[in-house]
Amino acid sequence: MILLVDSDAGLRRALHLLLMASGYGVKAYAAEANLLGDPMTKEGSCLIAEHRPPHMDGIDLLRQLRATGWRRPAILTTVDVSAGTELHARGAGYAHVLRKPFAHHVLLGLVDGVVARGPG
Repeated sequence: MILLVDSDAGLRRALHLLLMASGYGVKAYAAEANLLGDPMTKEGSCLIAEHRPPHMDGIDLLRQLRATGWRRPAILTTVDVSAGTELHARGAGYAHVLRKPFAHHVLLGLVDGVVARGPG
């Protein structure tokens, strides 16, 4: 199951449908707090989360998940692919940082790759 967090309802729905059409189960959330409150989170095989400071963002989310023992791979989507964002994301445990907007096939390729490798 892919855990998907994006505040943009249209993009979240499109990615949800794309991942499902590619054979993945998906749990989609509008906010990081919703994912953290869901006991099914531990079942996730991969996290796709957005970076959108100053609110809790995908980097803080992954740090909190890691603190609970969740060790699966993660992909961060962002409009800010600066060296600082990349450094913070990698430090939190993200396998990939993907700049928005992105081609759907690129995201699918990353998901296929990290899921095949297993825990990150």
